[in-house]
Amino acid sequence: MSRIQARFEVVRGGVPVAELTAGPDDAASVSFSGDADIKLSFSGTFDEIPPQVNFLTDHLRPSLLIDGTEYPLGEYVITTPQAEKEGERVRWQLTGYDLTYLAQLSRLEERLHFSKDDPYRETIIALLGEAGIPRVELPQSDVKLATDREDWEPGTDRLTIVNALLAEMNYRSLYMDLDGTVRARPWTAPSLQGVQHVYESGKDSVLLPSLSLGRDTFDLPNVFIREVENPDLDKTLRAVAENKDADSPISIQNRGFRVVDYEKVDNVASQEELNGMVQNLLVQSRFSNETVSYETGPQPTHGIWDVVLLRHGEDKGIYEETAWELTLDHSSTMSHEGR
Repeated sequence: MSRIQARFEVVRGGVPVAELTAGPDDAASVSFSGDADIKLSFSGTFDEIPPQVNFLTDHLRPSLLIDGTEYPLGEYVITTPQAEKEGERVRWQLTGYDLTYLAQLSRLEERLHFSKDDPYRETIIALLGEAGIPRVELPQSDVKLATDREDWEPGTDRLTIVNALLAEMNYRSLYMDLDGTVRARPWTAPSLQGVQHVYESGKDSVLLPSLSLGRDTFDLPNVFIREVENPDLDKTLRAVAENKDADSPISIQNRGFRVVDYEKVDNVASQEELNGMVQNLLVQSRFSNETVSYETGPQPTHGIWDVVLLRHGEDKGIYEETAWELTLDHSSTMSHEGR
């Protein structure tokens, strides 16, 4: 049986200043939600907060140790430290969010201006630097803004702006990895080549017996249309993707009619990115009709939108994780959701 321990380190400017001891009653947890603006969150109860800790400037770094190997679980801005008194005992309930929360907290003081041909990548990195996020890594990209821009009013948070720019590049929204680095990446479809975890039922499996499968195909679109009408562009941009796959139950020919998803987009980097946007939406609609929920033992190597190959008796498939929750104590378990 594996030896499991949790560690909770408080850091200031990346430098450790204290270590917290979790309360014995309620296990702390780290959770991922792919649809949320801020993907990772933390919750835990602690018996004491050392006097040198100031959560206005300090962050919490939890980790899980399994048989002596330490696995980092991100870095969190503690937003609601709450003391609860039970007789002579004081317990601290801590809730926090990953470092992208700093970009949500950081708001414009005046209208923001971007110029045509400004590079998207450097523009995003600058916005995150202004939000005080210490470590940012984005893939190299030559994509540039197609027009001059003054889209965002004073008071708009920088996370909203960054995610809007990422969407124009056909990227996923901003996230933090488990090493505490803030990242973004282009959207790609899950595939067998991209599998990061394999779970199989049977003897010595970390996969727990319960598993739930669901399907939701009725209202999934089979036609995606996106248009950009912008007076600063030479023409209206339009892209269409149609599901004509005979093997897809929601395709145009199998349903017998077109279920259209139409949206006007304010801005996009280019016609190429708009084409990629509708193609990605089409791919997502084809693999998102089946959902799965299951549990495993503690697996602290899971990241954001990881791809899992799951074999559970007669049920098997490739799933992209949409959510998970990892409890941090000696009886640690992990719940997963995927599509």
